[in-house]
Amino acid sequence: MNVLKKFATNEGRQFIIREGRKIEVEILPCEAQPSKSRRREPFTLVPDVWKQRLAKVKYISTYRVALHILGRNFETHGKPFTLSNVALALEGVSRWQKWRALLELEEVGLIVIERRKRKTPRITTLFTGRKPAKS
Repeated sequence: MNVLKKFATNEGRQFIIREGRKIEVEILPCEAQPSKSRRREPFTLVPDVWKQRLAKVKYISTYRVALHILGRNFETHGKPFTLSNVALALEGVSRWQKWRALLELEEVGLIVIERRKRKTPRITTLFTGRKPAKS
């Protein structure tokens, strides 16, 4: 059995005991290096088809909603997802602007909206380079 015991004497010297033998050790100062963070700033890839069709939209909130939808599409791996008012409120889009933007995105053919009574809409993205997943 490999048992290590560590203790210090009055003189400030430090020892460890290993297999019944007392061994003096010197503790060297170690400058801890900060770990390199590999995390990058989040970004959203916008397909060329989306760029061309977003050029035809009228409202800035439509761009904000489109970028949010592309980000959510990436997170859900192309599966349909719900789009809440709270999520878009964090990006500065009101619930009325959200619906106006969704209608505009549907008109230009970038998304399909599944309207559900008294519930948030379910969004399916088109032309994102991902094959639509079965829900």
